[in-house]
Amino acid sequence: MSIRTLLIEPEDVLYTRPNQDSNLYTYLEMVGIKPRHPEIVERALKAAYFDVLHGRIKREAYYDAILRFHGLSSDDELSKGREAILADSSSITPTFGAIEALDALQGAGFDIIVVANAEHSSRELMEVLASAEFSVDYCSWLITSSGFGRVSSD
Repeated sequence: MSIRTLLIEPEDVLYTRPNQDSNLYTYLEMVGIKPRHPEIVERALKAAYFDVLHGRIKREAYYDAILRFHGLSSDDELSKGREAILADSSSITPTFGAIEALDALQGAGFDIIVVANAEHSSRELMEVLASAEFSVDYCSWLITSSGFGRVSSD
């Protein structure tokens, strides 16, 4: 029996985020707020991060929690802050050789399934990958963790 299908978690395998949080930090500094250390934010919002990855809360609610933790509160600040965080989470750079490796795997007849822990939908992640010059033809399936949970309508 030969292996014909590969499961790939793309973060740090296919791509990296070299400028993580740069848009958020620029926005926070523009409104006069010194960004809090990322580890402090991560620890404080660990449960919310888990919930957004599992589709228990909407991405907007998670981004708002991050922004409120930094001290933003007005609707306008939250809206602009969400845009900054979304821009950061959508900005990726392919790892060295990733695109060529996927070309070779696809050429060899492998089915490639991308499985990502992400607050993005599968469609959104596909668009992010395409913006970084990954071919949408590489993936037989693209599955994100947030797509498996259920977000309540309240």
